[in-house]
Amino acid sequence: MGWYGFVKDSTAIMESQVKALLPPPAGYGYNRNCMAASRPIEWFLRLFVFVAFASHSAFVLQTRPAWTNWFSHLLGLSADQAASFVFLMLVLEFSLALMVLILPIRLACLTAALWAVLALAVRPIPFAGQPLPLEFLEHAAYWGMPLLLLALRGWPRTWRELLT
Repeated sequence: MGWYGFVKDSTAIMESQVKALLPPPAGYGYNRNCMAASRPIEWFLRLFVFVAFASHSAFVLQTRPAWTNWFSHLLGLSADQAASFVFLMLVLEFSLALMVLILPIRLACLTAALWAVLALAVRPIPFAGQPLPLEFLEHAAYWGMPLLLLALRGWPRTWRELLT
C-alpha cells in the first residue's frame, strides 16, 4: 500500500469534506437539515399568510356593498346573487388561509399566490384607487409570502408533488 494508499485515502476524505460544503445541485430538492433550520421561518410565513388573507376577508366583509354592486354590474347578477357570490368568495379565501396555516401543501401556496394576484388585479376597478402597478407593489406581501413559502417547501417538479 505505502504512500499511494495514504494519499488516495486522504484525497477521498478531502473530496467528501469539500462536497459537504458545496450546495446541492439544482433540482436536487430540499435538504432535510436545511428544512429543520427553516422551520420557524415556515411557521412565520404560514401564520402571516393566514393573517393577511383573513384580514383581507374582513376588509371585504366591511366593504361588501361596494363589491356587491360591482359584481352585480360586471356579471349581470341581482343584488342578492351578487351578495351570495361575494360571501362565497370570502368563504373560499378564508378556507384557503386556513389551509395554508394548517396544511401548507404546495397547491395551497400556489393557489394563495394566484388568488392574491387576481384580487389585486380587480381591486382598483371598483374603488378607483392607485394605478395597478403601484397597488400591486404596495401589496406584494399578499402574493409574495405564499410564493416564498412555496419556494421554501420546494417548487413542485411533478403534478403529484403539488399535493405534498
